[in-house]
Amino acid sequence: PLYDAPPVLAIEVLSLSDTHECVSERVRLFLDCGVPIVWVADASFQTVTVYRKDREPQLFSASQEITAEPE
Repeated sequence: PLYDAPPVLAIEVLSLSDTHECVSERVRLFLDCGVPIVWVADASFQTVTVYRKDREPQLFSASQEITAEPE
């Protein structure tokens, strides 16, 4: 196999055709596969929502700095 472990970060960029259910399913799939951090970027609202397993999502605006630490 090319990779022994899942990526540390997955980034989902929303498109106009994405539904809430579809995005939620993809985020859940990433987290269930072992990706520790998933970012969902919404260009329309200039926000990024950060998802981690067993934590509440965090919403960041364009004026805030976001990192993937400590991973």
